[in-house]
Amino acid sequence: MFLLLLDKISQSNFMTTLVIVIALYAMQEMKALNEQVNSFGAGAAPDLRMGFTSDELNQWYDDMGEQGQQAYLQMAAWDFCPFMVITPILIGTYLYGQLAAAGMSPNAAMMMTVAMVCDLLETYIVVYGCKHYPKEKLPDHYVELASVGNQLKWILYVSGLMLLTVLFLYNTLRPHKPEEAEKKTE
Repeated sequence: MFLLLLDKISQSNFMTTLVIVIALYAMQEMKALNEQVNSFGAGAAPDLRMGFTSDELNQWYDDMGEQGQQAYLQMAAWDFCPFMVITPILIGTYLYGQLAAAGMSPNAAMMMTVAMVCDLLETYIVVYGCKHYPKEKLPDHYVELASVGNQLKWILYVSGLMLLTVLFLYNTLRPHKPEEAEKKTE
């Protein structure tokens, strides 16, 4: 289903442009919300770290205070939708197109879906903890799960962007067969 969506978007200039516009707007809004969260001086939100422990997360909740936690919940709401949804669609669309242009199976673009699921898991657990802290602290195994989701998210997004870059360079610099050049001129 996700690959079909990426295929349809990659074939339509209008849809690709729409995804880019939505992504740019979502990024601008996330930047503003993140600056507000950072203004509480507790350091980077767990979403922006490369893993975290229960002690680090609880310390972050303490340092954020009640107002900071509310600011984080506002940012997380925007993160859930549209940011968390549009980012894998944007990267996945271009990755799908570059894989297809290289004559490779576009299935690797599914890594963006897995990254989104990891991000959903991580953010949901951190949000749940934020809503219930300090009355109820997250069990260590929940925090470990969120941390693993966080790390996998970053590994998959960076891997996807690196693959996209390599494929773009490959597709741009490789010599094209004469029949491919004729198809492009028609």
